[in-house]
Amino acid sequence: MKPVVSDIMVRSFVDRQCLFQIQLRRGDSRKQPLKQPKQPRKTTTFVEERASRQQQHQPQQLSEMGRRPRLVTPPLVLVALVLVMVLQTAETKPPLQITTTAGQFWQITDIHWDWTYNRTGDVSSWCHGAAGDPTADNGLFGNYSCDAPWVLVKEAVRHMAQVQPQPDFVIWTGDNAPHWEEGPEFKQIFSAIDNITRVMEEAFPDTPIVPCLGNHDSFPADFYPGGNKSFYTRYLTEGGWSRLLSEDEQRTFATAGYFARRLTDQLTIISLNTNIYYRPNEAIDPKEADPGQQFSWLRDQLKNASTEGYKVIIGAHIAPGFFERQTDDTFMFDNYNEALLALIGQYSDVILAQVYGHEHTDSFRVLGQEAPDGELQLQAAMFLAPSVTPWVPAAGTNPGVRLYSYTPTVLTDYSQYILNLTASNAAGAAAWSRLYAAADTYSLSDLGVQSMAALYRRLVAEPALFDTYYRLNTAGAPVGETCDLPCKRSQLCAIGHLRTDAMATCLNSVTTMNSIISGEMLVHGPAGGPGSAPVAGGSGRPSQFLAVFFGVIAGLAALAALVAFVVVRVRKRPSAPSTVLRNVASFVSVGSQGYETMT
Repeated sequence: MKPVVSDIMVRSFVDRQCLFQIQLRRGDSRKQPLKQPKQPRKTTTFVEERASRQQQHQPQQLSEMGRRPRLVTPPLVLVALVLVMVLQTAETKPPLQITTTAGQFWQITDIHWDWTYNRTGDVSSWCHGAAGDPTADNGLFGNYSCDAPWVLVKEAVRHMAQVQPQPDFVIWTGDNAPHWEEGPEFKQIFSAIDNITRVMEEAFPDTPIVPCLGNHDSFPADFYPGGNKSFYTRYLTEGGWSRLLSEDEQRTFATAGYFARRLTDQLTIISLNTNIYYRPNEAIDPKEADPGQQFSWLRDQLKNASTEGYKVIIGAHIAPGFFERQTDDTFMFDNYNEALLALIGQYSDVILAQVYGHEHTDSFRVLGQEAPDGELQLQAAMFLAPSVTPWVPAAGTNPGVRLYSYTPTVLTDYSQYILNLTASNAAGAAAWSRLYAAADTYSLSDLGVQSMAALYRRLVAEPALFDTYYRLNTAGAPVGETCDLPCKRSQLCAIGHLRTDAMATCLNSVTTMNSIISGEMLVHGPAGGPGSAPVAGGSGRPSQFLAVFFGVIAGLAALAALVAFVVVRVRKRPSAPSTVLRNVASFVSVGSQGYETMT
């Protein structure tokens, strides 16, 4: 938030200017005690806290001062104060501090390290034990039917550090333990998390690493209580995450596995524990409105971002909506799915990006909501990255890691890097490549919600483009099947329908099937239904342009009136410019307090 200019601060600045002139005229070299303005409290970022966690900013105290001399204030002071007043009063909320600096960050997800992986193990049983054929080789880097061996885990992190060793941060979206039918137990899970954490720390020693819990990071799998401090503290003490999180972040994490990291004054990273809302989770009562108080905490985080004018990036394991390869139910209980989507929609203007895992496949989501006038409005885009583990239900995927590019206001691109599992196993050496860059492959100017909604429409209308998307869905791995009409329907409906009613309408609509066949725009009922992404119509830019135009006109008018007011006051009382300055300072102070109260 921009610091408030108080009456005391303005007077102190004026007094020091006057006192300095007195000393020059008298030739007085004696040091006079100057009144120091109280500094606004500075928001400590994670980087600053890690550099000096024990240091605390102490604002300077105001000192007593004698009578103020009556001198004519330099004209530059008047100009400066008028400009400050204009900036304070011309805005309706604190603006985001925009810079031209672009950044990058990594996402790694669904590692699923299986420390019992056996190159000669039974493929039908996670490559465990002994295979029927002793000459069989499941591969050095893994098998499409099994979870990741340790060599693959280390190779994935090594490649990240080789491609971009100094990203702004790394988002690690969970699921580190294997898909065992029974177990693993907590002791093994914490050991796995701690080992992977050490590999990440070695690869990125000076980079903030933001971890998220996955549904397989618990014992039994999917078991996450809504609030249990001793349960979540073990990830910090036994899983090694106390080395990644600050003390404040650890206190928040202990509540229910979520926390926020204020990376800069422009950006906060939010790590959510969406596993709490997962349908298989038996540790909660799904009728409970807000298990772990995560929704209320998230609302406060987003509201604060909106008030102070900075952006957030949300990272979590499980995304709202459906799995595009199995659209029977939402991942989350319907009430939690709806609550999370409502928060995302309400504060979509401060959410720069959302990244998730869990599916092991490469996909995206577009959130839209029906407005009171019946129009469907775009709200947010979500990105689901493919996994490190090669295993995907009834398919398989090439292990992958993802590098995002962003500006202070929007995601601009991502590059998907994959290890060709077949070629790597055949050569006995890792064969990494950049599979594709989203902006180039899909001809996108950026990865904002407007662009992703346009891509959604094109996937319906252009069969060749959809075929590319479907091949990339498994990171280029050969799935051995073509996507028939029901497959294509599930894929497309999952992108733009994140609520149960909207998905049912999309899946069961004859119009949907006909539009896929014809390549026309999707139509889901009279108005698309809640939770549907609008797939036709304008972008709303003309109305935005008019709003900005009239806002500029109003601002110029206010500025002209303000200047006229100051000029009149100066002419009326030319012998007392300090009085005018006090009036201006008082106006700024009262206006600022009034704004604070209103917001």
